[in-house]
Amino acid sequence: MSISGHDQESILLFNFLFPAFADERTVLLTDRQKLLESAFSPFVEAAVDRRQPRRFAGPYLPRGRYFSLCIDSHGNDGGTLTHELRAYRDPARSGMVEVVDLGIGNLTLAVGTKTYKFDRQPAMGVLAHHPDRIPQEFASQIAHRLDDGAGRLIWMFKFPYSVQETVIENVVDLRLPATQAWFHEHFSAPQPGQAIMWPEQLDAGPGSRWGWGAVSPTIAVSRFRQYEGRAPVPKDFYHMLPTLMNPHVGGGLASSTGSTVQSIGAWMRHNSVSAFAYPSSRADAFVQVEDGQLRSFGGWNLVDYRAIELDTQIEMSYFDHSPWCWVTFPRGVSVAVAYPNSDTAGSFRIRGMVNYWAEDYLELVKSLDVMAAELAIPATKSDIGTESTTRYEAWKVGIHTVRWLRVAFSGGSEEDIRVAIRVLRGLAARCGLLDILGEIDEIADDLGEDGDLNKALRACVSLNTRAADRFMSRSMTEREQLTTVASNLELFMLYLSIRVRDQIVPESGTDLTRYRRLPLPDVLRSRLAAYLNEAAAEISGAGGSEQAILRKGSDLEASIAGHLRSSNVNEPAHSTGEKFSNRPDEPFIFECASMTEAGEFLARLTCPPCGSPVDSTHKESREDPSRGHRMLDYFDATCNTCRFTWPLVVAIQY
Repeated sequence: MSISGHDQESILLFNFLFPAFADERTVLLTDRQKLLESAFSPFVEAAVDRRQPRRFAGPYLPRGRYFSLCIDSHGNDGGTLTHELRAYRDPARSGMVEVVDLGIGNLTLAVGTKTYKFDRQPAMGVLAHHPDRIPQEFASQIAHRLDDGAGRLIWMFKFPYSVQETVIENVVDLRLPATQAWFHEHFSAPQPGQAIMWPEQLDAGPGSRWGWGAVSPTIAVSRFRQYEGRAPVPKDFYHMLPTLMNPHVGGGLASSTGSTVQSIGAWMRHNSVSAFAYPSSRADAFVQVEDGQLRSFGGWNLVDYRAIELDTQIEMSYFDHSPWCWVTFPRGVSVAVAYPNSDTAGSFRIRGMVNYWAEDYLELVKSLDVMAAELAIPATKSDIGTESTTRYEAWKVGIHTVRWLRVAFSGGSEEDIRVAIRVLRGLAARCGLLDILGEIDEIADDLGEDGDLNKALRACVSLNTRAADRFMSRSMTEREQLTTVASNLELFMLYLSIRVRDQIVPESGTDLTRYRRLPLPDVLRSRLAAYLNEAAAEISGAGGSEQAILRKGSDLEASIAGHLRSSNVNEPAHSTGEKFSNRPDEPFIFECASMTEAGEFLARLTCPPCGSPVDSTHKESREDPSRGHRMLDYFDATCNTCRFTWPLVVAIQY
């Protein structure tokens, strides 16, 4: 399927539905890459491809080089292209999107209580489950509007593809048993002549040839967990599969857990291999071999290297700093292998990969919906990423890295804990932090198995520190300080809720003078400083007032969150990624601790699009039916300059 052949509007639609496919963001240099450059300089130039990685691409491979392999001329690829496209979705941007292959046969699709039939055609059908989240500029490209029988619409878009029959010579084809055996023998050791170098080839001691020693190999056990260490050399081809099929988009960065994948791709191109056939990391790949001959397969891709020559005048070496670092498949995924001396030797089948990715995606969709309901912010926004994180979101990231633990150890139900975790996961997706905060599910699973609160707490603090570091690396000091201080506040409240006593609280946990860029007014900063000191005194002493201090902490957090929500409205549209053109359907909700604070908030409120003063008209007041001791005051705000109007609700706890 070639997107480049489509018209501009179709390309924009495709990129909206599959934003990770067209991700052209420059990869930031990691510390490991910087060490690579400094270690070899000035004698060797360390070339770093700064584009998003693509599996087995090697350096600077053009686009349009990847294909799914079909079992017949009708395009039956076992659903491989479908599963690959699904990996590029982002529900934080476009809502829930499903992909179906209309070329596998006459398709009957069940939507709610209705069924729809589609004749066989070489096209991918893309179902948008949240049409309200699709920009209206794409409405003209809707192929079908599917009604579920209950008044809910699903939009279907179509993207044609072509099936090509071709013969390619000089292919490294991992479906073939003989190639599997050669591949294991060849790549289970560093290459002769330093074509691919491994860490043990570099002297880590003083005065080494390369000036090395600062880069440690990595062992990867999941998408979110890597440790320093040297993974064992794979004992056969099947132990190579976790690395070849590792879950990172594009196989991972060459400077991280993708070093083996990328160095193999570079070796293929440097040695004039025409194409490489490999198992998809999104499908339940299988190979059926009988008497040494390939009989059937499914879930395989091919990358075409033809007509893309590397400069043979340049002697190239590839440093695989973490050889075969993936030591396991994702949770629930396994491989079944035929007996070596049987008639089917060379056959194998991956199980559980499709289900793993389906469950992961649906959980992320659910997390975004829960986050939207709990924090009263939209589940999607047009500008997803760390740079578009608002102050309110940064604060809530810090709160929710610890909040779920407080819920768990304060008698919360399993559903309450799951809600708290989903809020964090939704925030992570919205703020471009899922690669860090996605580990929260594994931390929660570990806690359920071993009950070790201290280990879980250390892990959560580490997550928050890494999220704050991500903000700092982008010079987003306000966000970094909000995330850090919010985590400290919630951490103190956790200690109070589990009655931790006689503990020494470090001064850094209560000293707000360290956070000069914290975007809070003096009154809130003073309340926060006083509260942290009061909570620290309670934790350090004998205790007895924890419930009153906890209530005060909850009120304070709500006040800070309400203020930051207000500042989000007043931030320029370009800094938050939000654009305002029409009156929003849903009101903005702001938490205030008192009538006085509500009055101050309304007095300083300004227009989101233009920043001018606004008039607020009170519409009604009523008790919050979902939460006790909480009054909701409804207003309409109107800009005095551009006449933009929007509804807002001021929530006051009493």
